[in-house]
Order: sequence, then structure tokens, then C-alpha cells
Amino acid sequence: MSDFYWVAGTGNWADSANWSSESGGAGGHSEGIPNAITENAIFDANSFSGADQVVTVAPQLLQIGDLDFSDVTNNPTLSVVDSTVSTTYMAIITSGNVYIPSGVTVDFSTDRTGSRVFTLRDSTGDSVNHIKINTALNGVTAFTITDKNSEEGSANIIIAGAFSVPDGDVTIDCNVSAIASSVATITAGTDITLADRDTGETPDIDLDNITLSCAGDFNNTMSETFDGDARGTVVMTGSSATFNGGAYTYNSLTINDTVTFSTSCTITTLVLEAAAVLTLPYDTTQVVTSITCNGTSDDLTTIQSSTDLYRAHIRMSNKSKQVLDWCSIKNISFVGTTLFRATNSFDLGGNLGIRFIDVTLTNLLNDIDVSADNAFTAAQKLIWLNNAIRRLWRYFNDETNCDFDTIADQGVYGIPSDMDFEYINNVFVSDSTTTLSSTTLWTEYKFAGTEDEKTGKSWYRYGDKIGLYPAPTETGYHVRIKYDPRSYKLASTDIEIPNINQDFLDAIKYETMASISGAGSSPDIEARNNYKLEAMDLVRQAQMARAKKKANNPTQRISYKEGWDD
Repeated sequence: MSDFYWVAGTGNWADSANWSSESGGAGGHSEGIPNAITENAIFDANSFSGADQVVTVAPQLLQIGDLDFSDVTNNPTLSVVDSTVSTTYMAIITSGNVYIPSGVTVDFSTDRTGSRVFTLRDSTGDSVNHIKINTALNGVTAFTITDKNSEEGSANIIIAGAFSVPDGDVTIDCNVSAIASSVATITAGTDITLADRDTGETPDIDLDNITLSCAGDFNNTMSETFDGDARGTVVMTGSSATFNGGAYTYNSLTINDTVTFSTSCTITTLVLEAAAVLTLPYDTTQVVTSITCNGTSDDLTTIQSSTDLYRAHIRMSNKSKQVLDWCSIKNISFVGTTLFRATNSFDLGGNLGIRFIDVTLTNLLNDIDVSADNAFTAAQKLIWLNNAIRRLWRYFNDETNCDFDTIADQGVYGIPSDMDFEYINNVFVSDSTTTLSSTTLWTEYKFAGTEDEKTGKSWYRYGDKIGLYPAPTETGYHVRIKYDPRSYKLASTDIEIPNINQDFLDAIKYETMASISGAGSSPDIEARNNYKLEAMDLVRQAQMARAKKKANNPTQRISYKEGWDD
């Protein structure tokens, strides 16, 4: 191997006068310039006389052994330029090692338009290459780490340090691992893909101590298990991104924005940052050891199924208690032996296997005090808070239909455990025993109070059961009860607020702050009116969402004999 030392400061790679056979020596290397896989290009403390000097190189000349900037000073730039190609080109670093520390800029954007493709390729098929690029590859739209031969196990590329491709994709289709006892980071401005070789063999991609971070999609398209099983960290920073984990196991996955899974996989640690939205494909199961939700009252995290009314599943691989905080959840089934709890969180419907712990009175009153500074006592604020709950409850509660069939000459029936008489809105009985359809005719039974007060066609309360008058004479008439399934308890020492959505809590808060602002010897009428407008705006949004849900949500039919105690 021949060594070539750069000694020219700013200059062109193709000029032999810029190269020396020794560090700081005279220019004019006897062998010309480094442009073969047996020749090393070295940049050190004697290469640049001032800051920010530039080495310009055509990509076809980067077919060398080592490219070594490890001892360089003065923060130079390696500018890869090829004005003869208008849309795309490939820069190839071959054979040997690549050392580019954080002070060096690698710029592929100069004099370029269109796509800029950069490939780090092993040329010999059997060498062990070390890549240490602690800098950004600016202007690259597609970066590939690969090897010349397509045979499995032909080469190993060992990565250390942190490098990024801020403007493009990263694809890896060769043997990759991290230098022992070091941490490597690969960051892509768009997508990261782990792929098979062209011949179909699966490379050995070992993600131990390697973090892959992408602002776009993460794609693991390899056909066999890879060495990153149970190792490696993936960070997804972009919005509307897809995580295609390839049904493999990952040590850690962090989601910063909006991500949709395309398949099932196993994750040791799943982290959802504030405002992150995770969408899981329905009828799939993700196996997770722990979930951390870093949401806040202003920026909830969200876990939801890809399809409304169909659940996705999360199975915990341990038996410990799992608590999710400041999270909204919809159509998710939590399975396994783990005790799932959600605090400061919202049940958007369709969930199983998780208990939502209600927002505490202390938290809500503290939030009100932060938003509207005041000197009123807790007892005074409690009165206004309860008044707000009473006024707004009917706007935010989701009405539910439950159907059952009558039994001949039986007038009294049990009701579901979550049905409170106070929240029954209407009771209807079909005019015939034929199968329910869109043309079924219904008669509304009016509320009569108690059995002694029944008259005409009516329903009444019989202990903890519901009575129909007159009692149906045949089996098979259809009964439909429209009711609000969730109840609330007015605040005293604690509070139980229905876990419907964040809008409900916010509306209560604004309504309470309106009362606070309008009270006292110096009421702030403008603030009171503004808070009331905020509350009513949330009410209108809730009414529109409720109307849309009713239009799209079919009635759930529950068998009387199976579901209720008579």
C-alpha cells in the first residue's frame, strides 16, 4: 500500500503537486495522485494552513484504500464535484478504512442538480472496513453502504462515530456492525432501509450499539433474521412515516411524531414522545416489554388502531404493572398478564384490557390555578367545577344503544351493570318480532317513574331492573334502550371525570375559569366571556364529532340472556 499525504491546503485532488509521500513534505508525489485501491489518502495536521480550506475531488477518483482525516485540523471541506454529469453520479470509496471526524465537512451539493447518489463500497470482498464519519454528508439524496461481491459474508463494514445524510435516504445491504466498545449513529433526512443483497442473500447487519435515526420511513426488507435481533435502537423523527420492522426484534424504538406500523414486531422498549401518534394495523399483535409515554396535558400521545371498530393488539412480555400517562387510546386490546393502567389519559372507545384511572381533583384544580391566577378557596372553586360538570356533561357523553328481545309475558328485565337509570334517554319497542332491519318500526315507551305510576305504553323502574308496561305477550319483540354508559361523581375530596376526550376536560376547565373570572369584587368580564367562548367552541366540536360517530357507528346488539342478570 502506498501513502499519499495532502499538503496543499485548498486545492484539487487531481493535481499531483498537492500530494507528498510524507506528512508535511514537499508536494509532487512520485506516483502522482491516489486513485487506486492500493493507495491511501491521508489528511493530517500538516495538510491545511488555515481554517475552512477545501479539497475538490471528482467522484471517480475516490476509488482508493484508506480515506483518513483522523488527525486533521482547521476544519476543512471535502467537496465532491463532477460537472460532467447533470442529474446523478456515484462516489465510490473502496478497499480500506474511512476516517472522517466531526471537524470535516463532506459536501456533495456543490455544482450539482437533481439526485446525488453516494455509495460506500468494499472492493475486495474480504477486507474489514472501518467507517468513522462524525459529520454530515451534505447534499446527498441517496447513500448506500454495500460491498462489491454479492456473496453472503463477503465483507464486513464496521461503523463508529455519528454521520448523517440530512437530505436523503440511507440503504444498507452488506455486513455491518459497530466498532467494539463504541457507539455509532446513522441519521437519514428521509428513509432508512435494511435490504438483502441483489442475489437475495441476507447480510449480517448487527445493530448492537448502533442507532438508526430517520425523518422518513424505516424499512427492514430482509428475508431472514438479522444479527440485530434483540439489539439496536431506532429513532423516528418525521411525520406521516411508516415503520416496517420486518417482524424482527428491536431493543428500542422511539417515536417523535406520527408513525404507522405496517406489520407485527417485537420491541423491548417503546417510547412515545409528547404529541406522538402511533397507529397499529388492526388484528396484529406487537410484543413489547415496556412502554413509556412522555405526553403532557397540552401534547397527549396517541395509540390507535388503523381501522375504526377493529382492534390492534399489544402484548407485554413481562408481568409487571404498566402505567401509561397522558395518552389517548382507541381500539387497542392490551393482552397478556400485565396490569395495564392509564393515568391522565382518555379512552376514545373500543379498548380492552386497560383501566383508565380518572383525573384527580388536585391535578385539575392546580391546572385551573395555573391558567387563571386567583385567591378563591378550594371549596369555592369546587362549587364552580361541579356546576361546570353538570352543565357540560350532556354535550360530551357518548350515547349508546343496547338491544334485547322480550320473553312472552315477562315485564321486568335486568339492565347492564354500566347503565344508570339517570342516564337512560329513551326506550323503544319494535312493532313486530321480525328480524331487525332499516325498515323496523319502533314505538317509544314513556318513562312512568315507578310501577305504581305506569300508564299507557311506558317503562318504569323496578328496583334495579327495568319494567315494560304492558308486558309483552310474545317472545321476540325487540327492545332498544338509548343510554349514556358512563357516569360521573361530583367532586368532593376526589373526582371521577369520564375518560372521553381532552376536549371535555378543557371545557370543564374553561367553564370553571369563566366563573372564577366573573366572581369577586373586581370581576374580569372580558376574561369570563372569552373563557365561555372557549368552552362552547369545544362543545360545538364535541357535538359535531358525536353526530359523525352516530352516523357511522352501528347499534351494538347484546343478548339479554347472556349479558344481564334477571
